[in-house]
Amino acid sequence: MLVFLVRWLRPRYALPRAPTESVARGAGFVHLRSEPMTRTLVVAPSGLNLFGGPAGGVGLALRAREEGWGAGAVGVFLALLGAGAALGSVAMVHWSPRREATAAFLWLAVQRVEIVLLGVGPRWLTGAAAFTVGVTAGVASALLSAVFQATVDGVYLGRMSALQRLGDDVLMPAAMAGFGALATATTVPSFCDDDTVPHGLHDMTS
Repeated sequence: MLVFLVRWLRPRYALPRAPTESVARGAGFVHLRSEPMTRTLVVAPSGLNLFGGPAGGVGLALRAREEGWGAGAVGVFLALLGAGAALGSVAMVHWSPRREATAAFLWLAVQRVEIVLLGVGPRWLTGAAAFTVGVTAGVASALLSAVFQATVDGVYLGRMSALQRLGDDVLMPAAMAGFGALATATTVPSFCDDDTVPHGLHDMTS
């Protein structure tokens, strides 16, 4: 892999480069504040992950424990979620909606319903919901990634990608722990029933 990266991997086209600056000077943060659409595209995916990730990663395990389904059921649910995400991503190879942001929002509206179903019903319904959550996540992630790359100024594309990734890496552990603590204190269904679409995403579909 390292040999491939060094010897053969080449960019398809050159991107413009911003002057090198220290993090302390915050050119990326200044750009983020001045560009509302870019800010939405950086914040929205992190928000989606913060709501959907804990419901699948923690909620399914807590649900299986409450119902006495065992660790095997958790493995099946997570496999269904992963298979659905892979299927959704592959589907985007052959399907290209005219309005990517609008299509992503519609798929995420479906995901909201399916996340609720993770916390209720029999085992087969939880499995079906996990698979559908995976499909919607795969489709929406592919569409939002395309919109992100097409919209963000190429000069700041790397920095905005880093900020997006930083949001996931910093906030996701806290979201996982918080979801687990609150779901344990109350019930799993009450914390699966939440709005998985950040309000900023609506601006992209208008």
